Amino acid sequence: MGNVSSIYIQYQAAGDQHVGRTVCGLNPADTTFATLPPTFRPDYNPVPLLTTLFSNYWRVSAELRKVVTMTTASVLYNEEWIRTQLPPDHPFFSTALYTTDFHIPFSEMVECHTWKPGDVMKATGIPPHVSLLLNMSELLKRMNTLPDQIRQTLNQNLQQHQPFFRSASSDQVKAIMVEAFREVMAKNRGDDDGNAAGAAPVAAPVHYPPLFLTKKNKLSRLPPDFKLPRGPLPHAWARYFCWDTKNHLPPLRSVKGCELDRKYAGRLSKYSKLMEAIVNEAKKQGVWAEPDENDRNSAMAILQRIDLSKLVPGTTKSKRERRLCQLSWTTLARDLYKRDYHRKQHHAENRDNSGSDMSDGVGDY
Repeated sequence: MGNVSSIYIQYQAAGDQHVGRTVCGLNPADTTFATLPPTFRPDYNPVPLLTTLFSNYWRVSAELRKVVTMTTASVLYNEEWIRTQLPPDHPFFSTALYTTDFHIPFSEMVECHTWKPGDVMKATGIPPHVSLLLNMSELLKRMNTLPDQIRQTLNQNLQQHQPFFRSASSDQVKAIMVEAFREVMAKNRGDDDGNAAGAAPVAAPVHYPPLFLTKKNKLSRLPPDFKLPRGPLPHAWARYFCWDTKNHLPPLRSVKGCELDRKYAGRLSKYSKLMEAIVNEAKKQGVWAEPDENDRNSAMAILQRIDLSKLVPGTTKSKRERRLCQLSWTTLARDLYKRDYHRKQHHAENRDNSGSDMSDGVGDY
């Protein structure tokens, strides 16, 4: 807006960033104006989590991996808000993020804090007065902790030199107190502890599938309100072969219709037929390998090698390519049903045109 940047932000070329922070609702008269976006905590190693969520994590460029890391941190930080905005059966909750037990709550993985000197990420769009407020706030925090630190250091010195103090002069006692004060000040000048080197390795998952009672008082491994996964094919494919370790639910390939609510039994049949049709096609193409029930990436690797256009149409009527892995599994199940229906019609027409005498039973299935 005209000369706004040159007048009010004289020491940083960050006019757009300043406007962005203002639009976000941050208070330009407070230190919170320098808030950084959500990031993973320094003591948490996000690589195991990211490789579980994104099977191609190591195949993309380093720049894109940074984008993936930041956006994933934002999703984890806003988990409670997401749950209030989306219905419980939304396809998003069928992703690996919500079906894998990472043994650590999302709130302990990420944080969102105000920028401070020494942070790896730089806060842009910060006017000089906010930078001064940040430095003053940091200085105030350190000053407030000085009395406790000095008291603690003095107590340690007193315990170490207790015999000496019985015969020490006042000047010697003062020297020890001054040395304790200098020690505390040296710690506050920037000798901060480094970041922890990664998180502990994730333990192998142990599954304890619970049992539930259905409406007909029969045992089921699925809760009464369970619904089949919605959304793109990869989510449905992974749940068909892999455990939902977070909710202790088994792979859906082992589930029978009697374990579901009656109104979902037909949907389970369509779901299973589609998955088994893809498995058979994978075997025909020679890319099938039994996936690991505890590793979603092994199932996703198989799906990526299958040419699905051999099973369902790979182009639209206008000859535009269909991104089959981005389509809902219900759409693909419908395409598969249409294909089988047309094949049956075609066989019936060929049988009628062959002139077979149906009365004698020859050629009648």
